[in-house]
Amino acid sequence: MKKVVIGIPVYNGSKYIYDALKSIQRQTFEDFLVLISDNCSNDNTQEICNEIVSNDDRFIYIRQDQNIGAFANFDYLISQTNAEYFMFLGHDDEISENFLEVCVNYLDNNPDTSIASGIPIYYDKKNLKYTGVSHNHAQNNAGLRLVEYYFRVKDNGIFYGLIRMEMVNHENFYEGVGGDHFWIAGLIAQGKTKVHKKCHVHRQLGIASSEHGSSISTTLIIRQANSYVSEVFFRVIKLFQVNIINLSSLISVMIIIVFRMYIKRLFGIKQFQLRTFVKNFLKLSS
Repeated sequence: MKKVVIGIPVYNGSKYIYDALKSIQRQTFEDFLVLISDNCSNDNTQEICNEIVSNDDRFIYIRQDQNIGAFANFDYLISQTNAEYFMFLGHDDEISENFLEVCVNYLDNNPDTSIASGIPIYYDKKNLKYTGVSHNHAQNNAGLRLVEYYFRVKDNGIFYGLIRMEMVNHENFYEGVGGDHFWIAGLIAQGKTKVHKKCHVHRQLGIASSEHGSSISTTLIIRQANSYVSEVFFRVIKLFQVNIINLSSLISVMIIIVFRMYIKRLFGIKQFQLRTFVKNFLKLSS
């Protein structure tokens, strides 16, 4: 059994996937296995992957018989993993040569940590655009870590960090806006997170979810936004095991106001419908 499994979900990734795979081959830490799940691409992704696979037995290429959708493709990779640590890598992303070495060493020496990652650096093709936000969630209290994550998350680059598999909640991905946030939140509830400045994840901007085999339109994002906020709020309350009836009106109002600000910043939405929020929350609570 390999110590690390890297899962790469891909759909029509011929433009970038070769560089992504080569960045893995250059790793200073070598005890890994790469699972590539091709979501029935119709470009030459398969040929590029087979070129790598034929010369390196640490790489396994799997082609889905039909397009199963982006979320199911991520789930599939998790279900096929048998390793101490796991990470996703976008087919259009690259990791610095020391990424696995730094993150594995940290997780080995910090058993209370669920995710170790590097600084996300965002590019538009070859042009550097900006360095992503990096927050360590190191509080001993799981509830405090989760609340801090939701209020400070921006680019969610930690989603492509190295994960301790024993802390993974094997629920399927939430199939909607914020699915990656919910999945990471589950890991943060299980353990602390560490973002290292010594290693990096190089990410491409403007690679739409359609290149994973599904599309999420701006209209759909706006439609799902209130449901997303309700779900976040419900999960925070559930984690703290607080009865919503016993919350003071003042605290409830403050939380709703903060989430209104959060969802507007995250999705650029001008209107937050309180009535829809309450309706969705009551549905989750029942």
